[in-house]
Order: sequence, then C-alpha cells, then structure tokens
Amino acid sequence: MHILRNIALYFLFWMLFFSSDRIFSLLYQFSKSTQLSCTDLIGSFVHGWRMDASASAYIIVIPFFLLLFSYFGASRFLKAVLLLYTYLAVLGAIVLCVADRGIFQHWGFRLDVTPLQFLDSPHEMLASLTSFELISAFLGGILLWLFWCFVAHRFIRGFSFMDLISLRKKIIFSVLYLLLSPVLFLLMRGGWQQLPMNVSLVYFTDNQYANQTAVNPVWNFFFTMAHREAYQKENPFSYFPLSEATELIAPLMPLPIDSADFSILNTPRPNVLIIIWESLTAKVFEPLHGEPNVTPNLAAIAKEGLLFTNIYANGNRSDKGLPAIGSAYPAQPAQSIMLLNSKMQQLPHLSHGFNAHGYRSSFYYGGDLNFGNMYAYYNRGGYSPIIGKSDFAEKDMNKKWGASDGAVVRRFLDDTPSESEHFFKVLFTLSSHEPFDVPMKARFEGDDINTKFKNAHAYTDSCVGALIREAKTKKWWDNTLIVILADHGHQLPDYKDSGYEKLKTFHIPMLFTGGALAKKGKIETFGNQSDLAATLYHQLGWSSQHFKFSRDLFCAKQAHFAHYIFNDGFGFVDEQNTIIYKHDYNIYVEEKSLTPKAKERAKAYLQMTYQDFIAK
Repeated sequence: MHILRNIALYFLFWMLFFSSDRIFSLLYQFSKSTQLSCTDLIGSFVHGWRMDASASAYIIVIPFFLLLFSYFGASRFLKAVLLLYTYLAVLGAIVLCVADRGIFQHWGFRLDVTPLQFLDSPHEMLASLTSFELISAFLGGILLWLFWCFVAHRFIRGFSFMDLISLRKKIIFSVLYLLLSPVLFLLMRGGWQQLPMNVSLVYFTDNQYANQTAVNPVWNFFFTMAHREAYQKENPFSYFPLSEATELIAPLMPLPIDSADFSILNTPRPNVLIIIWESLTAKVFEPLHGEPNVTPNLAAIAKEGLLFTNIYANGNRSDKGLPAIGSAYPAQPAQSIMLLNSKMQQLPHLSHGFNAHGYRSSFYYGGDLNFGNMYAYYNRGGYSPIIGKSDFAEKDMNKKWGASDGAVVRRFLDDTPSESEHFFKVLFTLSSHEPFDVPMKARFEGDDINTKFKNAHAYTDSCVGALIREAKTKKWWDNTLIVILADHGHQLPDYKDSGYEKLKTFHIPMLFTGGALAKKGKIETFGNQSDLAATLYHQLGWSSQHFKFSRDLFCAKQAHFAHYIFNDGFGFVDEQNTIIYKHDYNIYVEEKSLTPKAKERAKAYLQMTYQDFIAK
C-alpha cells in the first residue's frame, strides 16, 4: 500500500530530524560529550530513539489522517497542505531545540515550561546570552529550517498515491489503514508497558549527562506544558499518606523557640544589611575549598567575621532563592511561588518584623525590577525605596542586565551616609550573571565560559570589598550586622562532579560581618538560605513563628540539614546522610543513608513543603 510507504517515510523524516538534533546537542557541549564512553554515547541514541519515536508519532497524527483522503483524489492539494504543515512543524521544533541548547548549557536541564514564566520580560530573559550567541542562534536556526524544509520537500515529493483504483478498493484500503492507527498510539505512549512514555524510560546509565542527552526536548517541553496547571493544584510528590508524611517530618521541623541559645551581637538593636550575591558558588570561594584568587576580598571578610561552611541554596534560580532568603520559604521543583502573584502575596517577609520594630526597609538592585515579579515581591514586603535599573544613569549600565555592581554599591553608600534611624537593607548584585559582562580588566586569561564566570565573580568581589572598606569608615558601621550569601549556586566552574543536581552546585558561602558582630570563626551547622530568618530573628529577640520552615542555625536542640530542589527532584544532606533523588526518573543519583528513615524523611519533606505551596 502506497499510503503506508508515505507515512513510514514521513515518520523516518522526523526520526532523522531528532537524531541530528541530538548530534548537534552533543557537539554544542563538546567538552562534556568527549568525556562520555562509547557505550554511553551510543546509548544516548539507542535509548533516545524511543522518545524520538513518541515525539514523531505525535507530530504525524495530522498527516496520518490527512493522507487517508489521498485515496479519494486531490493528491496535489494534499501534498501542498502536508508541505505547509511540515514547514511550520519544523520551524516550531527548531525554535524549541535551539532554545534547549541554551537552557541545557546555562541551567543544566532539558527544555521545559520554565522559560514561559519569564515571557513578560523578554529582554531580561535573553540577557543571559551574548550578542554572538543570539545572532548565532538566529542565523543557525534559519539555516537549519531551510535545510530541513528542503529535505522535507524531497521526502514528500516522493510520495505516491493510488488515485485510479476502484471505489471499492479505496474503501477497503481506507479501513485497513485506519486499523493501523493503534500502532501510532503505541508509538506515542512508548510501548506496551504499564506507564506511558516518560523521561524515566530513556534513562539508561549512571552518567547523568548521557541520560539527559537521550531526552527529546520537543517531547519534554510539551509534556511539562500539559502538566503545568496540574502541578499548581495537585501534589506530584505524594509519596505517603498525609498523616504519615506529617509524622515523618516532625523531627525536622523548627522547634517552638523565640530566643537564641547565645548572642553573636554586641548590640541588641543593630542595623542589618543583606548582600545577595548572584550565583555565588562555594567553588569560587577558597575558604570552602574553591578556586584561589577569585574572591579574595570575600575570603578576607570571612576571616574577620563568622563563616557558615555548610549552607546550601534552596533552589536553582533567583526567583526561588529570593523568597527563600526574604520569606524563609522552601523552593519548589518546576514552580516558583514568586511568579504566582496570588500565592506570593501570602508569604511572610523578613522586612515585616523590621518594619514593625521601627526599622526602615529598602532594596537595591541594578536590573529590571519587573523581571521575575521582583518589584511586586519587595513591594509586598514593605520595602521603600525599591531601587532598580531605572534609577541609574546610562553610563552605569553594562551591555545586558543593567547597572553594574559598582554603581549599585555606590548608590547604596550614597543613600546611607550617617543613617540616624535604624535600617534593614537588601542589596542584590547582578554582574556575575550570564553573560558575565563586567567593566573590569580580566584577572584570569582566557575566553572560555569557566574563565568568564570567574572574572565576573572577581569583579563583584572587588565591589563588595570596596563596600565593606568604605562602610568601616561610616558612623553606622559599629551598629550594623552584614550578611553575605548567594541567591543560588551554579554549575560553573564546570567540574566533572558538578552536575545540575549535585551538592557542589548548591553549596554556597554565607557569612556574617560588621561592627555589630561579637563572635568570629566558623559555624559548621548544615542549613539552607531559608534558615537565615529564624537565626536572625532570634538574635534580635523576635518570634519566628511566621517562618514555619526556618530553623535557628545556632540552636543545638534543632535538627540541622539542607534540603534543596532542582527541576525534577531534590537533594538532602546533613552530617550523616547525602540523598539526591530524581523524582521524574525514580532514581537515586546519590544515596548515603545512615540515619533510619532518612530517605523517607527527605521525600516527606518535599511532599509537605509542596503541599503548603498548593494550599496558598
């Protein structure tokens, strides 16, 4: 039957398209790809073809039924319609595949619906890319589209039809053709297995990069799109009955205390400045065994203050890190409470306590405050003023994100000459964000992404160092506590053991300094950014009951651990346990579980924090 040959050729076309995209993806991350064994390299194709077949089957549903009408004439018209459909489908697939390469390189996971959350700020969304990357992606996408349109034309031009057979045979062949539709359905669901196609079915090795390359970005995008709304209404992490989950996490929850075991302050009512350092990973901080000479100012500040050595970011992006710091709220996989206005409005804020005690709260950032719903979040917290990109001169701007860290630091210092009233201020840096465009002579030679990352942090380090040095000359220094920590970690510098889900990626520095600090040294307690709220409030003698997931890092009776999330799973670490679990794939990437029920408690913690997110 000619029609079966036609649909088989069309299916083959899409399989070739996705296989070539996998080759391009491997070449795009050439340094990682060269570390794959031959077995893993071949396996990424062999196992990936299963998901490619599913994606291809979804795409050919319309052509499958369209070709049915070829039995009844109008074959030329059908070819034209099929070509138009294919050109548009190829265009959409190329857009998704090109976007996937940027997402995969910068965020470490395959394309899903995450970028859609930032469509209201397209300029900032694209600011992570250099002009060269944008132009290359645009021109490369056009060339790929033209090439695949040409290939599609050759495939479809070769289709043959049977216009001259009798009506009786046309009806018989049409019925037989329709009887083959279950084969298409079988391809879409990925086989006869109990569960339909999911990313777990293409995972085949312990090498997580190889597993990721087997995932089809087009299939993954539309799968997460289809489940997007459900993730806000139903808990996908329901591992246990609610009563059991509540019982499991009881030992992990904050104790009902409102005062610190001991004081680290030399004044009962200090000013507080929180510096949130974009993408500050422990990998560029020498005191935490990071690379030397990248952040020497921060290392010197740590020697004079109190360094927390086992702090981990709650999430993997700024829109997850900011609520973790400012509202002590755990991050959620694949969701961001900061981007969901109705839920975000219900969050408590660190600033609320300061405002209630007569402090003035303000926020400083050099970028666009509309990005990631940032202005609404800090406005809801009662910060005033809220300084952003529009408050800086053109000369202060870098090429992409906004005002450089040096300009933001200068604005903060100018606004804080001799503050007579008590202040609570938050300064969020941005120069160490991709594409790492900084107004400073490079400290490290090279043009590779790791070197750019280090040079960007070296610049922010110089700005923070300048802030601390000048702050020491101010009257308010002696009565001020300064907290420095990251909004999230980073995959860069790109080490073999720093995948997007690994501990090193989420390990961040946090340190206290300032004239109001009475205690110096190191604190080795495990914790998250979200633990800052209870720790800080108890030092000030305030209740932290509104921060239901925040634990006082100085409380000896409290269970101390770090729990972080990435888009498809979570990590849990304390003194005895290291658990990294990929929910979508139902695999443990790392599993060192010495405490009874540690794995169950880690899962239950994600379940219950997500349940709280749904309930808001």
